[in-house]
Amino acid sequence: MDVVTAIMEVQPQVGEDVYISRWGVRANRICGLEPLLPLSMPQQNPAYSIALDIVQFFNKEWSTDFPQHVQHGEELVQFIADLFMYESAPYAISSFLANDVLYGVNGIDMIVYPSCEALRRTCNLAIHPNFVDQYMYLEKLAKVRLSEIHKDGPELGFKAEICQIGHVSFP
Repeated sequence: MDVVTAIMEVQPQVGEDVYISRWGVRANRICGLEPLLPLSMPQQNPAYSIALDIVQFFNKEWSTDFPQHVQHGEELVQFIADLFMYESAPYAISSFLANDVLYGVNGIDMIVYPSCEALRRTCNLAIHPNFVDQYMYLEKLAKVRLSEIHKDGPELGFKAEICQIGHVSFP
């Protein structure tokens, strides 16, 4: 996730202080990622190519094993992924599915899905807390005060004054 997406997700107001962090990963295994990425997201989203790859993968796999259901499979995958873009708050279905995938499926450490607050132009990560505890570490933390927020138009962004920066080191 980029810093603009992180700021947009917390829905701050001009004049508010927000914290921005940068994290590192030290994993001694492959990280399990579940992409919930619809083809209906904007093509400028950096994860759009992954959404295309998913459709191609399902088409290839299902055409061998379930040739009569290829279209149904693709529509089902897209329907579920679309929920993460278009469902309204309180996100009853998508939050249920995300919880089930993140906590009910072994080997899934993160879910990636389009950010509604960033107009679906970027993505969010939902990370399992055990993965954070075991494999992630905080590198930097900055406190900033927002002076402008640009949520509409061709570019998302903000202007901020840096209040404090902290470097974190662990043994």
